[in-house]
Amino acid sequence: MLLAEQFVLLALDTEGTVARGTTNQPNAALGVTGALIAELARDGHVDLAEGRIRLTGTIPTDPLLAQTLENLRPHEGKKLKSRLTAIKHSGWSEVVDAMVIAGVLGREKEPLHPTRHPVTDPVAHAALLAEVRAAATGDGPLRERDAVLLALAGPCQMLEVVAPDRADRKQAKRRIAHASEQVEATDAVKRAIDAVATATTAAVATNTAVYVG
Repeated sequence: MLLAEQFVLLALDTEGTVARGTTNQPNAALGVTGALIAELARDGHVDLAEGRIRLTGTIPTDPLLAQTLENLRPHEGKKLKSRLTAIKHSGWSEVVDAMVIAGVLGREKEPLHPTRHPVTDPVAHAALLAEVRAAATGDGPLRERDAVLLALAGPCQMLEVVAPDRADRKQAKRRIAHASEQVEATDAVKRAIDAVATATTAAVATNTAVYVG
């Protein structure tokens, strides 16, 4: 399962609605895009040296990753931080649609209600949550995948998802803050995570400015 698919599962409850603790779904959607790019970077399909988007010429076999790579092409040479929100058709909707086709999620539409995407394997969903929560509240070495998910969860305002108990949140914040440094991740993956942090911070600032005005 792709990092982006796991990130979607973190952001949903078993009934297919936004999970309690996912305080801002647009930010979670940015995390999905970031997870797709992080996976491309980790696998060597994208080079983010100096934070600029550069395609390496290799093509991933996964259709979602291949689509994301193609959608990065118009932004080649530009700073990922400035382009993350402009990358089209490489985010929440596309990943959810793929998960529905694969049977990982369902799709239930009711009049006057948001579409729900129930999780088809609640046991596997619970296991993923347990793994990430253990990583968030523990103190041992982090696996790369857990570290990337935690590093994305922080700026995407999902602290309560990875640490539902209030008493665990101080430790979870520390783990989130240091996640990318506690694992052998490539510099490009770290730059993808940093781009998400920058984009979500900008989104929060914009929303606050609009509200205050």
